[in-house]
Amino acid sequence: MTEDDLHGGDDAATNRTPEERVGLIPTWIVTGDDLNRAERANIAAGLRWVRHAVCRPTFLAGRLGREAFTWGRAELTDPGETRADYIAALKVADGFDLEPLVAFARL
Repeated sequence: MTEDDLHGGDDAATNRTPEERVGLIPTWIVTGDDLNRAERANIAAGLRWVRHAVCRPTFLAGRLGREAFTWGRAELTDPGETRADYIAALKVADGFDLEPLVAFARL
């Protein structure tokens, strides 16, 4: 019986080589499964941030009696044109130009 027989060729159970582990910030990552778990945790944390970043201004607009933000009228976590437009507007806002982000939020 070989290692492949035990795991059915599942790469998640295979130890990462030292070369593959170079540059990984979480030093506890040893297997593909460890890497998958770290990626899922990172994605979940990012989604929580996106929800917070979108909900807070919408809540504030409502409290100020302003029209609610629509945020492109789409799910911002789904890949596609709307998300690309949102990310582009965020990058411009990083340079202190908020017009594209406000325009996107009001679509």
